[in-house]
Amino acid sequence: MADGFIAGFNDIPAMDGLIVADAPNIEFDSAEGRFVEVQATSLHINQDQISNFYRQALPPLGWEKSTDNIYIRDGEKFTIDFINGDNKLIIYFILAPK
Repeated sequence: MADGFIAGFNDIPAMDGLIVADAPNIEFDSAEGRFVEVQATSLHINQDQISNFYRQALPPLGWEKSTDNIYIRDGEKFTIDFINGDNKLIIYFILAPK
């Protein structure tokens, strides 16, 4: 995480309280566009709180909500996926071509 943003993303804020990886799991450009995947974990913040944070934070940055936890901007799709792990919530932030 650099300057409050998720690594690999220029303007996706990192929510306070999340443990965000310092570097993307996956990051590459293709003819279709760029792909980025970053993993985070939460020990105390639940899925609804995270979804609500991004529902408020992303539209001012130009992201339009498509469906729950999926946002679209300039031909790109930003998805937030959740997996319940042992006493923690695992979050995947994924950017892919639309």
